[in-house]
Amino acid sequence: GIFDTNSYDIGSASGTMTGSYNIGADNNGMASIHTILTEGAAGIQTTQWAIALSSAAQPAQQFRMIEADDLGTLPSYQQSTANCYRATISAFAASTISGSSFAFGLDGEDNNGNMKAAVGLFSASGGKITSGNIDMAQGGYATAQTAAFTATYTAPDPASGRFTMALNGAGNSTGFTVYIIDVNHMFILDNTSNDGEQAGSMRTQQQASYSASSIAGPFVLYMRGAEFNNRGNTPSGYYADVFQGTGDGAGNMTINQSYKDDAGVYSTGNSNGGPVALTFDSAHPGRATFQSASGTTYLYMFNNNSAFEMGVGGKGSLDSGWLEPQTVPQTQNGFTSAALAGNYLFGNLSLLNIEPSSSVGVLGVTGSGVINAALTITSRGNLSWDQSTSMTYSWDQTAPGTGTFLIAKVAQGSASCAVISATKFVCTPQADPAPSVEVIEQ
Repeated sequence: GIFDTNSYDIGSASGTMTGSYNIGADNNGMASIHTILTEGAAGIQTTQWAIALSSAAQPAQQFRMIEADDLGTLPSYQQSTANCYRATISAFAASTISGSSFAFGLDGEDNNGNMKAAVGLFSASGGKITSGNIDMAQGGYATAQTAAFTATYTAPDPASGRFTMALNGAGNSTGFTVYIIDVNHMFILDNTSNDGEQAGSMRTQQQASYSASSIAGPFVLYMRGAEFNNRGNTPSGYYADVFQGTGDGAGNMTINQSYKDDAGVYSTGNSNGGPVALTFDSAHPGRATFQSASGTTYLYMFNNNSAFEMGVGGKGSLDSGWLEPQTVPQTQNGFTSAALAGNYLFGNLSLLNIEPSSSVGVLGVTGSGVINAALTITSRGNLSWDQSTSMTYSWDQTAPGTGTFLIAKVAQGSASCAVISATKFVCTPQADPAPSVEVIEQ
């Protein structure tokens, strides 16, 4: 394969990779990846990764990986996580880009390790971008910078789906590298050298315009971020939030249930309240903002009830995440355990600029309130390989009918969750001092 990388020690670079892997009967496995930098810098590295699949179907449509080699007396301080998706090669074409509009979200850090994030959108045609807009923020500062940008882009490589964008006016960002997964879904990397790193996802916008009617019905909003002392660049704490809410189709959102882990302190219950009023930007279709007690939230929409999220709050707090429509099969009695039952892939929506304890694995959710899991957990100097555990779950009776439920993990701690669809739910830990959102998906 090929890869692109960016960091504040070697800058923007690219290269080739080879490797090997094996998968066990419980759909957990290991991989060894050998990389060689061929452009921008020189270097050869071999890394070890834990792999998890949600099922034994072949070929896998997606899997999760987590770096599992940060061990020994001289740790590398690297615990990378990865989401991997089967690519649609027919989408590796200029027609996937030209004539379409896109929304994107990135997060990462600058050269000094200061947390930063960005969300934006643009329209593309014939190798040119003339109507881009980006909102950028850095942790420790209470405001976001908004900028219009233009760009040129290369034709996608027909073998890899890779293309690059040269930016003009997008703050410090001078370029993006993009890998096409399918016609609606892409990975994006800020390839600006000597400016730290940012990475994220890009989605094709499904509508030409967005308005109050674009957020209607139930949704789940989830994010992870950090708090800062006033205008200081060192985080004072990390947090993860999961909200279940409803849009009225008239420009208002109401939060029906919320869960928050703030540096290990857990809170629940409609913390943002509502309704909150959305403001849609007519000059940049898909850009919307709303004000809450904690600050300003930016949504860059790519479909109904679907958006990238960036939040900027008091004392310089900064978070990034997703808005997704809640489309769970229901009966007249609300959500059911039978609808939730199945085998799921477990991973973390981690921040790039901290060293969390992260996991990959497989969850078997039963219809009787029991979850059986096989998880690999890594952190600096630690590897807990393919550990079996059992936990219980129950629907949150304080917010009935919202698809929210609670997991008791015993030794591993507890989590609070919201169902997104029949094949996906997200959770926040309740007592993790550096929490990341847990994403569980088939």
